[in-house]
This record gives sequence, structure tokens and C-alpha cells, in this order.
Amino acid sequence: MAPSFTVPNFHHKSICAEIVATLSSDPAARDFVYDPFLIEHEQDDPAGSEHVHGELYNSPAFIQEDLRLQNSPREPGCDLPRAIAALMFWSDATVVSQFGNQKAWPGYMYFGNQSKYTRARPSARAAHHIAYFVELPDSVQDFIRAINGGKPGSAQLLTHCRRELFHAEWACILDEEFLHAYEHGIVVDCIDGVRRRIYPRIFTYSADYPEKMLLATLRDKGRCPCPRCLTDFNNIGQLGTPEDQEKRRSNARVAMSEEDAIVTEAREIIYDNGYVVNSDRVEALLRPQSLVPTRNAFSCLARFGFDMRKALVVDQLHEFELGVWKAIFAHLVRILEAADTETVYELNKRFRQVPAFAWSTIRRFASNVCEMKRMAARDFEDVLQCIIPCFEGLLPEAHNDTVLTLLFVAAYWHALAKMRMHTDTSLRLLDDATAVLGHELRRFVATTCQAFHTRETQAEYDARKRAEIRRQAGTQTSSSAGEQAAVALRSGHRLAVQGRPSPATPELGPSWARSLRV
Repeated sequence: MAPSFTVPNFHHKSICAEIVATLSSDPAARDFVYDPFLIEHEQDDPAGSEHVHGELYNSPAFIQEDLRLQNSPREPGCDLPRAIAALMFWSDATVVSQFGNQKAWPGYMYFGNQSKYTRARPSARAAHHIAYFVELPDSVQDFIRAINGGKPGSAQLLTHCRRELFHAEWACILDEEFLHAYEHGIVVDCIDGVRRRIYPRIFTYSADYPEKMLLATLRDKGRCPCPRCLTDFNNIGQLGTPEDQEKRRSNARVAMSEEDAIVTEAREIIYDNGYVVNSDRVEALLRPQSLVPTRNAFSCLARFGFDMRKALVVDQLHEFELGVWKAIFAHLVRILEAADTETVYELNKRFRQVPAFAWSTIRRFASNVCEMKRMAARDFEDVLQCIIPCFEGLLPEAHNDTVLTLLFVAAYWHALAKMRMHTDTSLRLLDDATAVLGHELRRFVATTCQAFHTRETQAEYDARKRAEIRRQAGTQTSSSAGEQAAVALRSGHRLAVQGRPSPATPELGPSWARSLRV
């Protein structure tokens, strides 16, 4: 039996109590939609009408779940109308102070029965704060040293403990009351004057990529980085090809309930046989599918047909604006520096000449956009929307055409992906645009990136030098030695496949694209 460690001060609310309070007393609940319906767009061509996708309560998932509920046996002696409370969760750990390391990890719940145009207004107070997740305290090292002969816990052990803690917190939230309501419903006197039996259902969970993998009980930066399929990390660059699409369909992940046997066996090796969490025996079981030896707290809902990995939604802010697009823009700046340093100044000058549009659509750009200092996701979005006229003509004609085409396709894909309402036609356009984006990225790597010997920018060099000094100071090496080591690496620095520095290779070249998680 493994020793237990107690983490105090986990503050959370009852989901059932929050549902009852909201539906019975919140004035906004008067406009909640309990009866789903389809919206169709009538077309003049022979194809007929097509579905319009906009609100959660119009989605096929909500409609199918409602049909399943209405066709299920009623509770004995209850003839109340039955309805679904569509739950949408969101969480993100954040630093809450400009100085120090004070952090908060709030968890919020939204109702999909409410229009997203209302939910998007801060004044609507549509977010229901249900928890403050607790991070693993530093005192856990004292506990480990006390039971391990004075040896501290390894990084792998602490990562495992963080996963265990997070899912233990969600197990507290998904308590017996919630599971009973999930199956049998809650009788609520709704604010619109109708008494209903409400059945909570989880539809979406929004989080950034590391937290998404934490929720899916998968390893971050693992062999299979997608929570929905088993596409290998090295094959991500084939985005949009027919072979890639076929592999994603044929190699879709099985339900978490079907992986329980593997996870259970791995936990027995760790907890019963005394192996470390990253031992070869454990890794042989878990590494092929990027699994981790942690039981998912949401597996208690598997008997109702719920799969946590299918509820994880795309995060445009972190995954594209601060991910793919930021990486593309950073490498374009490196190419400009390799071609002619004056072109970087010209690009900054052109961005400074771009006028603001409205007060929040396009903001005034910073004086040095290429340095990318203190830029939020909205700033990178503005750069993407305005970069084509600013970048035109800065490179020789052949490469200029390649880069402008890539920028146009990236902006077009981004605009399609962020549309608030879709039709079947626009979704097909988004699929086609994804294939074209993958093609243009590969073309950019094969032509333009091959023509320039790039290296890190001055800003990247300065940041890495500071980090190197901190690391050297932490390993009993003087700051001057750390600075000398960082200066030595300035002559050549390349992004490796996973985006980590590889000093042995002298220039960035085209390998930057392999670090993009598209």
C-alpha cells in the first residue's frame, strides 16, 4: 500500500447546487433553451438545405443526447418534463501578480442552454466559479524524503503526483450527488415557472494544450500528441494529405474505458511491485499510446457514454495564435535578418504606419513588432490580419510569392476557424483550407527555408543567454561562465523537432517547421 499525502484547502462548489440555484433564481435562465432544434439554410441548388451550426443547443450532439434522454425509461411515478443542463467547463492556471509567483487555478462552468452571444458578454456573469484547483505543494518533497531515506522525489514522480492530485480534485467535484443526478435527474422549479427534471450532461471542456493532456490522462510531448488519434509526432508535418486524414480515421483512440486494463496493470507494477513511475516495464505498457499511470476522474461517467477526450475542444488562442502562427512569424523574422537586417527595420516601420481600426478590432502596433515583446494573442492575431501588405516586397520575388501565399492561406484558415456560425459548406471549406495550409507550410520549408541560413534573433539570443546564466548559477557555475557558454552558442542555434535547442547544429534552416504542432 502506497503512503498517502493530504493536500489541504481545496475549495469547490457542488455542481448540482449550482445548477439548481441558476435554473431557479438567475434571471438569465428565463432565456435558456431546453428543447433543442435544428437550423437549416435553404439553398436554390438541387442539393437542398444544409445544417447551420452556431449554438450548442442546436448541435447534433445536444439533439442526440436529448433524444436518448426522452426515449429512456422515466423515473417511477414522475411525469415531469425532462430536460438537459448542458455543462461546459473551462480552467486555466495563471499567475496573478506582476511580482512574485502567486498563482491561481480557477475552474468555471457555463451552461450551453444559454446563447453564446450572451455568454460572451462579461456583464452577463455567465461564468459560474466552481473550484480553485490546488497545485502540488513544495512540502511534498519533505514527505517523500521522510519515507525514502532522505532522497528527494524525481521529476517524473512529482509529475505523476501532480496528475494524481488534479484528478483527485475532479473526483471530489464529480461526487455521488452529481453521479446520481446524471442518472436520475434533479427536480427543479425553473425560473420560467415550469417544474422540470433536469439531467446534467457534460459537453465541452476548454483548456490549453498541457492542461488538455492532463485532463485526457495523456503525456505532454509524448509519442502521440493528439488526444483523439494515435498519429505519431514525427508525422504531424503531413497535415492535410489524404494519407494523414486516413491515418487519423483509422488510428482513432479507443474509449478510455478500453484502456483501463493497461493503466491498471501499470499501476500494479508501480504500487504493488515497487517500480518507479518511469521504469522500463511501465514505459513499455504506456509509451506506445502516450498513456500515463493515472486513473481518469471522468471515467466514472463512461457507463453513460461520456468520453472526456471527445469533449476537449480546440483552443485557437493557445494552439494557433500563440502556437503555429507565432512560430511562423518568428521564423519569418529570422529569414529577414538572414537576408538583410534593414528589411527587419522596414517591416517594423510599415507596421507602425498601419492605422488602428475601431478601438478593439485592430490596435496600434508596437514600435518594434519583430521583437515580439509583451505581445498577447490578440496582438498576434492583429499581426496576421495586417501582415500581407507590410511584408510584400521584402524578399526576392520567388520567395516573396511563396511567403505571401502562405500568409494569405494562414489568414484565410484563421478567419474560417474563428467564425461564430458555420454551415456544412463552410465546414467543408475549412477542411479544404486545412489541407492547403499544410501544403503551403511544406512548400515554404522546401523552398524559402532552404534558401536562407537562419539563426536566432537578437531577442531570442538575449533570452537564452539569461536562461543559461540562471541554469549555470544553479549548478554551482559562475555567472560569467554561464554567459560565456551562452555566447559560444550564439554562432549557431537550431530548433530541434520538439522545439528545444540543439547546439550541435549550426543554423536553424528548415527544421523549424517540425516544431509546429499543427
